[in-house]
Amino acid sequence: MLIVLASTVSLVANEPAQTNRDLKWTGDLEAAWNSAREKQRPLLLFVTMDGCVHCQRMKLTTLRDKGVQQDLEKEFVPVTLNAKDRPELVKRLRLRLFPTVVVIQPNGTVMESITGYQSPKQLREKLSATLRQASRETSAATKR
Repeated sequence: MLIVLASTVSLVANEPAQTNRDLKWTGDLEAAWNSAREKQRPLLLFVTMDGCVHCQRMKLTTLRDKGVQQDLEKEFVPVTLNAKDRPELVKRLRLRLFPTVVVIQPNGTVMESITGYQSPKQLREKLSATLRQASRETSAATKR
């Protein structure tokens, strides 16, 4: 996973650097990956596809929700990518449906892959559950 992430470093040409005006998104995977490791926060990939109605709907609704934005800003390093610009990463992560939200720990472990449109409530609940599970796993590993 680390090799795939390290090898996909150029900017995404057809995705805006910000999905909305409040939360700062990046298309620079290398910079985001470095930031995630530095901050010890999970990387959150929002992977879209050209012409994807549900991707646009999620950008216009869910990702503009203040609660979602606060959660993402506080807990994650958010990245938006277009699947056509990252075919090797899409293949490696086995992504087939869009949009997909992929959460990756700073050590490169994929924590969660959430496919399809998610309402703000659904996304917040799934991300919260992912963070709780990661916390439990970290706590259990520390006790060993």
